[in-house]
Amino acid sequence: METHGVDFADAGLPNWSFDHNSIKIMQRINSLAAIGAAMLMLAGCWSQQDLKTEIIEDSENFALDSRSNDSLRVSILIEYPVSGPKAEPLRKMQENLVAAIFGENHRSADPGQAISDFKTDISGQYRQDNLDILEYFSQMKESEGAENEDHSPMLSWESRIDGRFLPPHGTLCSYIIYEYNYTGGAHGIDNETAITFDMTSGEIISEEDIFINGFEEEMSKVLTAHLKDSFEAPEDYDMLFVKEIAPNGNFYVTDTGVTYLYGRYEIGAYAIGLTRVTVPWAEIVNLLK
Repeated sequence: METHGVDFADAGLPNWSFDHNSIKIMQRINSLAAIGAAMLMLAGCWSQQDLKTEIIEDSENFALDSRSNDSLRVSILIEYPVSGPKAEPLRKMQENLVAAIFGENHRSADPGQAISDFKTDISGQYRQDNLDILEYFSQMKESEGAENEDHSPMLSWESRIDGRFLPPHGTLCSYIIYEYNYTGGAHGIDNETAITFDMTSGEIISEEDIFINGFEEEMSKVLTAHLKDSFEAPEDYDMLFVKEIAPNGNFYVTDTGVTYLYGRYEIGAYAIGLTRVTVPWAEIVNLLK
């Protein structure tokens, strides 16, 4: 288990500095009050720099049955907050993160227990879904006189979770959860889910917390304007089912702007992959609360 601190050096937080000579000559009470307010703001911003996380990794193979070489491969790597915000916001951050990754029923569990429970659940489901199929294949091989050595690729599954923090934007900090699952067939399915924390409260925020009422129509126009620029290959744009996109609630924030995530098949063919569309803050100032 590796522990490290998040590097906020390039996070874009204000470079707070004061002209001490100017401060000395300020005589008015309201000026001193303004300085005090600025110092409080400074302390609040810099307190977020102390956010520290640890990387938790776990991987395991679960054999389907002794009669075959088929197995489920589970790989988990998540970044988990361990210190920085005050006790209550940190606790809420931890609980909200575990619930977002492993499900609401694991909210109160520590990450180690949540991972263990997740592996138990998914390996049990894997065997439940595939033991009857394995039995059928075994009977077929026996009736045909074939040796029972080969395994079917459709019975070897994989589940992978990768969760990481992004650099913060002020007191907001986003987290990306990447999931990949192969459950037989031509290919696996992957997906990205973004959540954004208010580090002063530990709560996950929604679009309604950032944007004004009725923001959707204008945001749709700006997202659509940036959609084509989101693809490195121009031919990928031609494979879209939808070329006028709307905010879908799956977003993250950085100093660059707000980025919306669209999954495979959500707006286009599987081949174009996962799509990220970023809108610079300067273009949506009128939509911010």
